[in-house]
Amino acid sequence: MKQLTKQAYNQAVAYLKREARPLEQTLFAYHFEGGSAADVLEALAAFQNADGGFGHGLEPDIRLADSSVITTTIAFQT
Repeated sequence: MKQLTKQAYNQAVAYLKREARPLEQTLFAYHFEGGSAADVLEALAAFQNADGGFGHGLEPDIRLADSSVITTTIAFQT
């Protein structure tokens, strides 16, 4: 199985920390750097609407601000 070199990994991490949205940054920190689930939930909350659904571009391919079923299911996957 091929693996990233240490240099390629470090470059990818630097790119993510420089370019990713706060949600993706906190997800990376949670999965790879011992970040907290509370930080992920806080970042995810920015996408939740008053009706309880999720929108606001949570899924980058769906930029709708209003809640949608597909975006809300993506929130549950996060």
